[in-house]
Amino acid sequence: MQDIGVVVVDEAVLSSDTSPFKEGNQDFIYSFYFEVRKTRKNLLSLSYRIESSDKAQIVFDYFYSILGLSKANLV
Repeated sequence: MQDIGVVVVDEAVLSSDTSPFKEGNQDFIYSFYFEVRKTRKNLLSLSYRIESSDKAQIVFDYFYSILGLSKANLV
């Protein structure tokens, strides 16, 4: 069994031209990774139309609690 040392979250903000089919002109993408022996493994990506770091923090906290890792905060 592999040891998961940490859960990492990357936030990306993508800007695009305004479109009648989209609300606003930015997408906020939160990508979650496990680090196993210094190697990143993609777990999940969440995409929002508005800044949602509070929602990403909830998911981040959930993974930490399930994995029994020490508490950290999303930056």
